[in-house]
Amino acid sequence: MKKLILFISLIFCYFSYAQTNGVYEVDYILQLDNEILNKSLKTMKDKSTKFFISKQAETFKEVQSKLVFNAKAAKYAVREQLRSDAKPKFNYFEGHAGGESIYYFDNMKKRTYYTSTLLSKTNVIYKNKWKILNETEEILGFTCYKAELILNQKGKIYAWFTKKIPFPYGPYTFNNLPGLILKAEVKNGLITYLATNIKRKKEGKPIIEKNDYRFLTESEYSKELKKNNLLLQDIK
Repeated sequence: MKKLILFISLIFCYFSYAQTNGVYEVDYILQLDNEILNKSLKTMKDKSTKFFISKQAETFKEVQSKLVFNAKAAKYAVREQLRSDAKPKFNYFEGHAGGESIYYFDNMKKRTYYTSTLLSKTNVIYKNKWKILNETEEILGFTCYKAELILNQKGKIYAWFTKKIPFPYGPYTFNNLPGLILKAEVKNGLITYLATNIKRKKEGKPIIEKNDYRFLTESEYSKELKKNNLLLQDIK
């Protein structure tokens, strides 16, 4: 218990002094709530989709991902999974954690984007807007505040962030809150992104390295996908 209190105190010290040159790493896991999944499957009408998801859930394993950040930028990606087979196995839920894309937050330019896996050398810009709620939860010893993502569609997404780490980063596409996101829930709690560890790491390569990738907004990206894919041309 004393070691845990000491660890939390040290983390507080790091961020209280806002060490702009410090680099930190957060480990996340993606969890699946089987009780909620089973209720959802019972009401699912499409038999092929129901069969596919239930089979994927049978072999579900916690998906690991990580966020590396400093005061200037953040980078998030799914950790490479150790597999015994020569060919990687398809993991439906790994896609919900970010799949093969890399997610960036340029805190200097206030720009969030991810690398496309469908269009070569393309970054897709997106934005998040939140409503902070009057609820808190303790995660990894930090008091976290609950926020709801404002969406133009059905479904709710919630995130819990800590003001003690005052950087607008988080897992997957969840960011732009006044503190680091340590937990997020989607699909009515079916899937949870949970931080399991925060540590300081040595300086290395720049978090956002220079490249010749172009930037597209989500609407521009959607239009170009339709032009390049006949299967999407009928989708409006």
